[in-house]
Amino acid sequence: MASKNRPIGDDEHVVIAVEGRDYLFTLLSQVRDRSEFSGVRLWDFKDEAPPFGNAGGPLAGNFDLLMQDAGFEHIRALGIIRDAEENREAQEDSVKGTFARYSLAVPTRQMAVADGAPNTGFLIMPHDRQSGCLEHALLAACALDPKRLECASAYFECIANNCGAITNPNHQAKIKIHAIIAGDAGKSARTLGDSASAGMWDFNAPSLKVMLDFIRIMRRSAGIQ
Repeated sequence: MASKNRPIGDDEHVVIAVEGRDYLFTLLSQVRDRSEFSGVRLWDFKDEAPPFGNAGGPLAGNFDLLMQDAGFEHIRALGIIRDAEENREAQEDSVKGTFARYSLAVPTRQMAVADGAPNTGFLIMPHDRQSGCLEHALLAACALDPKRLECASAYFECIANNCGAITNPNHQAKIKIHAIIAGDAGKSARTLGDSASAGMWDFNAPSLKVMLDFIRIMRRSAGIQ
């Protein structure tokens, strides 16, 4: 599959590689056209082939096109944001393995910058849970009437009770998120990115603000004023 990521621009000195289009467009809704995020480029590392394999190993092959991009030489800071999935430690090992594979500096922990050419850093979401995904962070930051979340939980229980148990916590969170979005009258076809642009999630809440803070940290490490 050909990449949909456009080439890195000469003025894009910070690249934040994110896990898929939901992350990409959710974050774009917050950083696009904001001066404090100038020079920052979001890059979808799941847009490349082949797909990554063992969660404990490098993101095999997914960064090849980024490293080969003619604009890579302009990058001063490179960050990665991805889900914790079932095991935070496995995903941290995966990210560190990716940096090492491409002979980049390896951060010791999330939100810490490793000095190099470029500087590197990573964030595992949710930032404060042993497992989970972006949707868990969104649920914790729902900006709508709490009754919306109650209705989404009731819908999930109905599905689980009548159509078979859903045991994967990440799948549970995704169902609830899409139920909340679908419940917005007249806007039921919104994507996660659309829902973020519409203000359905509070990016001042700790579970989401951490992503913007991470981007700010990486941007400062690149020396962008």
